[in-house]
Formats: sequence, C-alpha cells, structure tokens
Amino acid sequence: MYSRPERVIAVVSHASFLRTCVAKRFFWNADYRIFDFEEDDGGDLRLREWDETYQNGGWLGRNDSEPSGVLENDFVS
Repeated sequence: MYSRPERVIAVVSHASFLRTCVAKRFFWNADYRIFDFEEDDGGDLRLREWDETYQNGGWLGRNDSEPSGVLENDFVS
C-alpha cells in the first residue's frame, strides 16, 4: 500500500485481523482509525496512528487506546 499513488486508502477487514496483524488496536463494528506510514531510523516502515483517533480510542470512542496484540482466545474455534 505504501507505494500506491492514492493519498487515502480504506482497508475493510475483520476487527481481529486488524488488531492482531496490522494495527495492534481494538476495533468495534463500523469503527475506524487513521494511520500514516512512518519510517524509523533504520528505514523500516511502520504505521503511526493519528492523534485524533488514538486519543479517542477509535473513531467511535469505545475502544481501548492502549496497544493490544494477540489475546488468549483469538485462535480458538
């Protein structure tokens, strides 16, 4: 996505995938967060969330703003 010419890209996915593999943040149904690509000192790309959605805990304001990775029951069917 980084090399795409568009300035804005919407990614629609399951909340658990976004939380565990992409954003490390919680999402509710119809929620969204805004990220920019950021290059670290080593030249690697990472996502940096906008303050507007980070401080609010997601656009709906219902989410925990603290980073969250894989939870104990994420891969239990």
